[in-house]
Amino acid sequence: VIILVAQLTTMGLIGLWHGITWNFLLWGLWHGLGLFAHKMLADNTRGWTKRVNARVWSRRLMYWGSVFVTFNFVALGWVFFALPNVDSSLNMLARLFGFGG
Repeated sequence: VIILVAQLTTMGLIGLWHGITWNFLLWGLWHGLGLFAHKMLADNTRGWTKRVNARVWSRRLMYWGSVFVTFNFVALGWVFFALPNVDSSLNMLARLFGFGG
């Protein structure tokens, strides 16, 4: 819980550094959640990761899978950074996932 609060606080403040709006705060919190999820996943899969890295093909697959997931996570977060308000951002996210019109 301490790590989650610390990462959300840090990234939330970094978001607010870009501008004092709800969108920038949400952008920072989005990245804080991503950092926390990465830490939890990395901490809980160390043994599995060592086995995967032992094989060249699985190491490459994991690398490119990680690049794909990270790129898409960050790109989705830019919705909060680029649009002027929370309603627009949430509407765009809904449209990206096939909800709304």
